[in-house]
Amino acid sequence: MNRWLYFITVSLAFITADVAQSCPAFLAAEKLPPSMLKNTADRLQLFTIGSQQTWEHLTLQIDPLDEQNLLDASRVKSEKVDQSISSKDRLVFYTEQFGRPADARKGLPCGAAEMVEITSSNKTYAYLVACSESFKNQAKDIPKVTLEAPLRRIASPQFEYIYNPRNELLYENLTAKTSDGKSVRAAYESDVELRLDLKRFFTLHFDNSDIGSFVNASKVGELGVIEGIAFYLRLFALKIDLKMNTVASFFENGANLPMIVDVPADAHSHLNPGSGSMYTLKTDQAKFQLNHPKTTMTKVNSALIKSSVKETAKAGLANCTTEHCDYRMMGKVGNDDFAIAMQVPRHVVEMGFYPTFVDDVAAFKEELGWKKAKEADPNEKAIYFETSGLAKGRYTVQNWILFGKDAESGASCPAMAAVARTITNASAATSTSSADEKSEGKTH
Repeated sequence: MNRWLYFITVSLAFITADVAQSCPAFLAAEKLPPSMLKNTADRLQLFTIGSQQTWEHLTLQIDPLDEQNLLDASRVKSEKVDQSISSKDRLVFYTEQFGRPADARKGLPCGAAEMVEITSSNKTYAYLVACSESFKNQAKDIPKVTLEAPLRRIASPQFEYIYNPRNELLYENLTAKTSDGKSVRAAYESDVELRLDLKRFFTLHFDNSDIGSFVNASKVGELGVIEGIAFYLRLFALKIDLKMNTVASFFENGANLPMIVDVPADAHSHLNPGSGSMYTLKTDQAKFQLNHPKTTMTKVNSALIKSSVKETAKAGLANCTTEHCDYRMMGKVGNDDFAIAMQVPRHVVEMGFYPTFVDDVAAFKEELGWKKAKEADPNEKAIYFETSGLAKGRYTVQNWILFGKDAESGASCPAMAAVARTITNASAATSTSSADEKSEGKTH
């Protein structure tokens, strides 16, 4: 009993699902110098050098996370403004707003004693500073992403997400706000279905009616909405805590829904090929584009799945050239782009676990022996993950739903950012002194 319950947990991990420079960047606070972590969150501010060669204030969001990289409910619910920073916290910002490198001789902004240089992949720069206590932030933005919990509604200028009352990572309706000013329902009634073909045992099937979730904490930040979500399984008369939590983040142009895959024992020792997780959705005005030049997610191959995990993995690695493999399915809502983008660690793909697109759900279910194959809706599409080759371990898969410019760009989310040098008032004075000495030398 315990052994096959483990594998229910393995497969259910699909639902617990971190592109361009216009996507938000995520920076772990542990990458910062220790001196920065001694400050409270309200004092940390982000600046860049603008077109007028003056300091410009940028919007910064600090997400309070705990040791498991989950939303820290106690700090979210606290009314304290001057909360301390944890090394596990996540800094969120937009690198598309970064500018030129700063000249330390011009001084530091907001009365700060030091600043940390942050660089983007495009070699643009911003500076994180701990402002003096007298500094008053005049650049408070009205949040562009809103949460209306009683209506189960998260909305941004690009989309509206009405989530399922049983499972916050599934939606009842997903509406795109197109460039011509219209609100168009892209898709509806998303679900997750699971098939576990256990060796020397019977085959198990589950869907969203067997799975529950609840939000244990939520925060409306300066750049987006972040929610901590926990899951449980309804099995016969039991309600089983799956011990699977995740953090869902919603931004102006899309949503980040990480998949946490926690495998307590080797799946390949207990599951036959054809055991997997399938995320389904019904399309309304959305149209997927398998032949789009930026689509890298391949169509599911039932015969390949049934043949062997080794051959399935080989197909998944075909377009993978780095430590992480990127899979993208492009689509259109009206004349506007959207995309489902996933990033899977290469060593996980080598075990046959990666997303494939299911265009005909009824046919796929029939070929692999899924329940209710004939009941599949003609408008239903799906993304399938084969789980039978997974080894014991814990894996993270990044999953994004993107709209507009972030979908069209085709690069990876989140945007890349790295910590560079630290500049203090003392080093700025040294730079000024050195510059003066060089100037005097030239005069003589």
